[in-house]
Amino acid sequence: MFAVGLRHPYRDAFDRETGDLYIGDVGANRFEEIDFLPAGTNGGQNYGWRALEGFEDSPYWPDPPPANAINPIYAFSHNGTYSAVIGGYVYRGNNIPWLTGEYFFGDFIKRTLFSLHYDRNEVSHFVNRTQELVSPLGSYGGIASFAEDAAGELYM
Repeated sequence: MFAVGLRHPYRDAFDRETGDLYIGDVGANRFEEIDFLPAGTNGGQNYGWRALEGFEDSPYWPDPPPANAINPIYAFSHNGTYSAVIGGYVYRGNNIPWLTGEYFFGDFIKRTLFSLHYDRNEVSHFVNRTQELVSPLGSYGGIASFAEDAAGELYM
């Protein structure tokens, strides 16, 4: 077993440059989250599910939070509606150089696309990219998966 405490990891990917692992983890009742495992880390990490959801203690389960639970790098609330995070990739292509190093992920149900930058300490540059990159495509049913080609260009 490599890691425990993930509820429903849905789409994970290694950053082709750093070897870091990004994990989209579909939440249960309150939060969707992006989890992170630095390259070279030994196995056995605990991400805290089911006692924790997002950064908070889950009120739906009486389990105490694990002592060494790893927090997600980013979590977003359902805000009373359904949601399903779709993990993506860190952009390492050449066609959009100003987005190099940004991690892209989506929400299937809300039909949204996001990016953020994570420097192993904090998240910055969180941007909702739906209007910029998805809406010009016209009608679509929601992002179900991402892919990258040999040159590091992303597809959704």
